[in-house]
Amino acid sequence: NNIGWGVYIDGMELIYENALILAVDETNSSSTVRSPSAYKYQDFVSTEQIKWNTVGFADEFCRTTFVDTNTNGVGLTIVNKSYGFEGELDKHYTIIEYEIENTSGADIDSMYIGFLTDWNCVDASGPVYSNVYKANRAIWDNTNQLAYTFYLGSGSSTYGGTKLLTGQEVSYMSIDNGNPTASYYDGFTADEIFNVLDKGIDSYQAGGGVGGENVSQVLGAKIKDFKIGVIETVAFA
Repeated sequence: NNIGWGVYIDGMELIYENALILAVDETNSSSTVRSPSAYKYQDFVSTEQIKWNTVGFADEFCRTTFVDTNTNGVGLTIVNKSYGFEGELDKHYTIIEYEIENTSGADIDSMYIGFLTDWNCVDASGPVYSNVYKANRAIWDNTNQLAYTFYLGSGSSTYGGTKLLTGQEVSYMSIDNGNPTASYYDGFTADEIFNVLDKGIDSYQAGGGVGGENVSQVLGAKIKDFKIGVIETVAFA
């Protein structure tokens, strides 16, 4: 895929794909996951241009607003805020916050919001070689409620992780990207999105073989009793 750059840290591509996914059931869902032809699904439409600014506790801040217009979408208006930091202890993470309003016209018994991340963790001590992303392992740390991935090859590994910062019920799945029943590489259908998010904490590890694998992780939050007009805040780091 030559559309977009992913996320680079210290000159290395750490994230190949990062996408928002939403689901109510096996029919109604929305996502920004790329299609098999490498284009993003157009399930969301921006209603506010991205604005960059500063806020009191963050060095960099941006926000935008969008709605899901997918025919089989959920029916939401979402304000997305991102916070970045420059301090030595804080420069390696970003806070992503979603203020989600139920504008569907009906109360929603429960729904899921998830964050899919396809990590490309590599040897941090040397040059970046091709196919090192196939030597990754994805782990769920239940004690710290943390999803993380690391490189299994020789040298000093880079690590990447995501964590739910708000108080909703957590859902999680580790994914081997070569597994057609869960991978987004062949398209992420509505029923696949829902089933990944609806299993609670499932599949604690991917890339569990000796040499690791090409892996992704989905970390989600369950919103319950979502009334019309109510705004729910969900944040990840």
